[in-house]
Amino acid sequence: MLLNLIPAPYRWVAMAIGVALIAAAGAAAASAFYQPRLELARQQAAEATRAYQALADAAQRQNAAVAQLQSEAEQREQQARQAVSQAQGQAQQWMAQAQAVQRETAPTSGGHAAACQAASAAFDAELKRERTTS
Repeated sequence: MLLNLIPAPYRWVAMAIGVALIAAAGAAAASAFYQPRLELARQQAAEATRAYQALADAAQRQNAAVAQLQSEAEQREQQARQAVSQAQGQAQQWMAQAQAVQRETAPTSGGHAAACQAASAAFDAELKRERTTS
């Protein structure tokens, strides 16, 4: 064998150099094999980070828009409550006026009843004239 030609103390040095050369060649081969994969992984990690940041920004904008919509909805709801309250108050006033009109009694004697009948007859006559000329 070839190692038998090398003296013993140098044999150990030759084997150590051989192991070191094999380890260095293995490290270089591993580096050449894994370096492109590591670079691709770094690029993908950077893209994922950018995508995550974009999604986080979009979520923040969306949350702000939802909060604004909720605030506007609460304001509209408050305005609607006020409008309903005002409408109910006005309806009560109109109802009171209508009830007051219903409680009024029609004149039964005197010039008022005759005036009402004359106005009614005049209105009827005018209505008949309009219908016949049309």
